[in-house]
Amino acid sequence: MSSTSPETAVVRLRSIHVSPGTDTGLPEGPLENSIPKATQKSTAGGLFHCSSKGGGHCSIGGRAARDVYDDVKDIKNPLILPASTHTLLFTESADTLPFWFAVAVAATSFLCLSLAFTNNLLSATGSVRWNIPVNVSTSVRIAQFISIFIALLMEEEIPTGLYLLREIQKPVFRAKFPELHYRKFVASALLRVANGYFFLLNVFVILIQARDVIEIFYDVLALQFVQQLDDIAFSLSKIDVLGRRMLR
Repeated sequence: MSSTSPETAVVRLRSIHVSPGTDTGLPEGPLENSIPKATQKSTAGGLFHCSSKGGGHCSIGGRAARDVYDDVKDIKNPLILPASTHTLLFTESADTLPFWFAVAVAATSFLCLSLAFTNNLLSATGSVRWNIPVNVSTSVRIAQFISIFIALLMEEEIPTGLYLLREIQKPVFRAKFPELHYRKFVASALLRVANGYFFLLNVFVILIQARDVIEIFYDVLALQFVQQLDDIAFSLSKIDVLGRRMLR
């Protein structure tokens, strides 16, 4: 310990217990008096250096402490793109098969939800608006409220799209993916959010028109399957079911 330089000792004091009477080579007095002054240049092997100028800017190994913190944050929370064909809409070029495959999957999902919504609206007959039944049983009412909770739990497109837009803003996107276009990323995320709201709208119509408990659960699960076509198609493409050109 006696051979340790003052600069090194200041950094390591937090993890070393110094017995009374031990010669540390440090000046006596409060610990802050032993920290190198702002005017003192750090040595080549110095780890931590602060300056009183500019609001106490600190650097670690010659880098800004804020930059090091951002690097550590990126390691702990890396940007992971969802395993979905929506991701192919902005990661693949418009002249590739994966891109048009993603377009076809998104169009199929919206088409199925549109057909279900239109069919439910056109099923109204007579003076009953939206074909809403009256005097349904208590079990049906309970199933309706439970299905609302289940649908909100199963719906993942809206929170995923909003999370991507919040976490991957334009500067971050350009830094992480310089070869991609940010506008395509935003359009993909908004398409995902729109798909989620369309799914919830269909669930709402089905629930208010339900007459049987089993009908409620069947219809909600069917809509959930339609909404997850993008995830299912992406998984199939990655196990060489849809051809080798989709393994990019």
